[in-house]
Amino acid sequence: TSFAKLLKHPNRPGKEFTYSRFRDRDAIRTGKYLYTEWRKEGEVVARMLYDHEMDPDENTNISEHRGLVRQLSKKLAGQIEFVTAN
Repeated sequence: TSFAKLLKHPNRPGKEFTYSRFRDRDAIRTGKYLYTEWRKEGEVVARMLYDHEMDPDENTNISEHRGLVRQLSKKLAGQIEFVTAN
């Protein structure tokens, strides 16, 4: 997706999150969080969650916050489904 509209109107809100994939890792980055899942044979085998407002250097994995992980995992799953379908 193009960033041209944001460059012309930088005060407008952008997307809710960005998505990236590298090998067996999928991640989303919101304005506050970076959430990453590693998969093996379709199953999540590891995850990381960082709060970039409180921990910009990513020193503390806070993936034990189950409610937040559930919310971000759902968004990530939707993005993975979208990407693999297109």
